[in-house]
Parts: sequence; C-alpha cells; structure tokens
Amino acid sequence: MFRKLTVDSWEKINSLEDKLSEGGSSGWIFRGQTDESWQLSTNFEREAANYPRSNDAYWFRNREKYILQDFQRGANKYSNNLPEQDNYVEWLSLLQHYGGPTRFLDFTYSFYIALFFSMEKPFIKKTGGNSAIWAVNINKLMDHLSELPAYTSIKKTDGYDKRVEGYGKCAKDIFDARKSDDVVLLIDPYRQNERIAVQQGVFLFPGNIEKHFEFNMCSLFKLGFEKLSDENANRIELAEVKKDKFSEMSIIKIIVPDELRSDILFKLRNMNITSASLFPGLDGFARSLSFRFAE
Repeated sequence: MFRKLTVDSWEKINSLEDKLSEGGSSGWIFRGQTDESWQLSTNFEREAANYPRSNDAYWFRNREKYILQDFQRGANKYSNNLPEQDNYVEWLSLLQHYGGPTRFLDFTYSFYIALFFSMEKPFIKKTGGNSAIWAVNINKLMDHLSELPAYTSIKKTDGYDKRVEGYGKCAKDIFDARKSDDVVLLIDPYRQNERIAVQQGVFLFPGNIEKHFEFNMCSLFKLGFEKLSDENANRIELAEVKKDKFSEMSIIKIIVPDELRSDILFKLRNMNITSASLFPGLDGFARSLSFRFAE
C-alpha cells in the first residue's frame, strides 16, 4: 500500500522514526526531497525527458550503454582505482557519485540523513511548499521480487546480504540483455566510496529504463496505478497507527512542513548531521556554512 502522512513537530518526527526502526532492523530505506510535489525520478529519466526522441525505444535503450562506455573510456584519466570492466553495478554507482545520468536513484538507510536532505536547500523554488521523505519497505520489495518467475532464484529465506548480491547479478543481466522488466532492485555496491559510506547510501534500480521510475515501483508492488501521486495515496495519521502495523506498509510519503526547517537543521546539527559530515572534504565544509542563515 502507498500511504501518506504529515509530521508537524520534532516530537512526531522522532516518534515516526522510532516506529519505523522497530527492533533495530534496517527494514526501510529513505529519500529526502526538497519539494513535496517532486516525483521519484532518476537523473537518466529527467535528462532523457529533455529530448524529443526519448519516446523511441531503441534510442532510449542505447543511451545508457553509450553513456557508460564513454565514462569507462575516460575515467582512467582521473582515477586509477576503478571497477572491473564488466562490473556494471559499480561503474554505474561511480557515475552516479559524480553526477552523471544513470538509472540509479539515491536512498539512505538513515531516516535522519534523509530528513537532512529534505531540509537542506531552502533556496530552491517549490511548487508544493513543503518537503518530503519517501520511505520504502525493503522487506516488502524483496518479497514481491521473489514471487516473480525471473527472480525465483533469490529466496525469501535467503539472508539480506545474499539477496542483495543476487539483485546485483539481476541488474547486470538486465543491463547486458537490455531487458525491460517492470521491477525495482535494491543495489548496495560492494565497493563503497567515502560519501556513500558516511551517508549510509543505497540505490534503487528500475528494471525498465523506458518507463518512469514510479511505473516500475507501482508495477512491482501491484498497486493498480502508475504514479505515486497524492490522489493515489491513502492518508494516515501517525497517532492512529500502531508500531507493529508499519511493517505491513510498502511505501510511505512523509510530509515535513517548511516552518520546521530551522529547528530541524539545528537539532540535526547537534546529531552531527551536516553537509560537512555527509560530504567529506572542503566542498562539504563550505556547503555546511549555510547553517548560519538558519540561526
């Protein structure tokens, strides 16, 4: 099910995080977005939308191949620590890290890091007025995948690491064969750069690159619609949902009112969640100085 709720105080934010982290498990992943009206979409999807030939299936499938080939050819000019040539998952992860157009969508295992990213950039002009955190139940995601004929080799009873390794192989198969499976895979690269490590980063990988990310997500979870739009959401109230009921949900859109921004950023700073800690290096430190405006 696709749910939507609003947390309008720091106390409710903490209460929600507590309910989602029941048992200390990493059963959820999160993505913070500055504008609640933004859809879930990849860099590749947004870039392709700027070109009129993006409705040509052949053209669309080959863009990713050519982009990755160009990146592999030129990356050695800038780094000697590169993945094996046929390890497409790690190459796409590296390309995503440096801002290239890939089908990966960034998530994090940390609710509070996602909260930071949803609040960090107040200067972006918004359509929706508030920020949003997307929460995806990865146990539900894995269960739905294991029910599909093409993914039955990955058992529900397999451990987390084994399942994630299996999805990495499935992603390689999709890339190699240019398949168009309407699914979403959880990708946790074996080799992690410093930024992914400190941000507790993970990716979601849409199997059908010709379709919107949200189409892939809705198809996998059998939601009966193609977009995670507000009219398709079932609104809930935090106080009315018992802690153990969250494990039954698949996708939650969490709205965070903009008027909480200064208070949230101050409290996250006290938790050492800042641009300086999440983006190691001088660029992250410089970026973190924007907090002075929130004082």
